[in-house]
Amino acid sequence: HVLYPQIVIQPQQATVVLPMLEVPEDTKPGLQIVKQLSEAREKYSFDGVTLNGHVVVKNCPFQITARICKNVPTADLNTAKIEAVLFYEEKKDGKDFPVASFKKSPLLVSTTVHDDGRSVTSEFKLQVLSSQHQGARFRIRIRILNPMTEELIHPDLVTFSEAMRVVSKRDQLYRNTTAKRAPKRKSAAASQVDILLKIEERLVEQEKRQAEEWKQRTAQLDKQTQQLAQLVQTITTANNMKQESQDEQKSAPDLCQALHNVIRAYHATDECDRPKKLRKVMRETDGEVIAVVGDITQSMGMLDGQTASCPLPQCPNRDNIARQEQFHTEIDDFFSDYLKI
Repeated sequence: HVLYPQIVIQPQQATVVLPMLEVPEDTKPGLQIVKQLSEAREKYSFDGVTLNGHVVVKNCPFQITARICKNVPTADLNTAKIEAVLFYEEKKDGKDFPVASFKKSPLLVSTTVHDDGRSVTSEFKLQVLSSQHQGARFRIRIRILNPMTEELIHPDLVTFSEAMRVVSKRDQLYRNTTAKRAPKRKSAAASQVDILLKIEERLVEQEKRQAEEWKQRTAQLDKQTQQLAQLVQTITTANNMKQESQDEQKSAPDLCQALHNVIRAYHATDECDRPKKLRKVMRETDGEVIAVVGDITQSMGMLDGQTASCPLPQCPNRDNIARQEQFHTEIDDFFSDYLKI
């Protein structure tokens, strides 16, 4: 294997030519993180450098797989002690600073050693929140120790995970962050369910629109019905008033018939009762009868001593005329007596 770049010297310049070869595995650190899972990934800035970080949920498990490289051939994870401690990402006074544990440990871990004895997968649960530590991110330090001496089996058997931010709920994973999760491909059944749900939503919206349109049409129809009812009522009132006027005109008695009725009633009344009844009518009508009767007698030419007589010697209406003269004479006498009173 080629471990160093080749240097070619030319006049007045030196050019470094890097061979396109992979670095051998035995030159890598003794303990290496080969897989780190999390709920989501995000980019963040730390000390002016943009880094890729992880986002995990409190008390939700995630896995980290570590592997011992070939430069530590004697290490066997089946007999070694695997230690995991939670640290802050930011160092204090240039040193790694662990997260203090008070009532409970900030980190829960369970490990599973692979069959080759050189790889281990650990399942972690973080019991702290970044928001409770001034927005800090955390890293997990993994060490391979001698179970008897509690010391490192090899100086290179120590490594740190990538930084993690801890949130309380999954719905906070993508809130105000650049974290992205690859969309999951839905199954055919889930797609059909989504289609049915969308159809149901559209039907509900269509029913709401139809109900609103029906409500508006009903309100408009009620308004038109009210206006029509008002118009019918106005026309009915006008027709009733017209009919009442016509009925009043029809019900008004004919003058001639009324006068004949008065004459018949007058002759049908006893002569002794006539003055009493006439005075009663005068009092009840407040003199209106006097004015009417005066107009009647004046129209008939029966005032101021004028009399009506038939010039024919044998007039067939002589008796009727005589009775009319007697009637007017009695009325004149009555009015004269009434006015004196």
